[in-house]
Amino acid sequence: MYIVAIAWIFVVLLMGASEAQAGSLLGGIMTFIFYGVVPLSIVLYLLATPQRWRARKARDAAELKAAASANTAVADSETHVITNNPANNITYNKPDDASDS
Repeated sequence: MYIVAIAWIFVVLLMGASEAQAGSLLGGIMTFIFYGVVPLSIVLYLLATPQRWRARKARDAAELKAAASANTAVADSETHVITNNPANNITYNKPDDASDS
């Protein structure tokens, strides 16, 4: 795909150079911009659209996977802390028992 773009830029550059040599430097620059740069940038942008879509889908899938694994890790760590923490075996006094001391 890029070889065609490079060839087209070369052809347009030669067109602009020949027009500039014929007497109009501004015409040569405008030829290069409006026959080469602008149309080629639009075509390359349109041709790269499927690649951008695939990259966006892959990025979204990676974010969802990371979020799911983070949620699972948080849930696992909370379960671990709740079930295996020795501090959870402490008996706390109720407010009624606090008045006895």
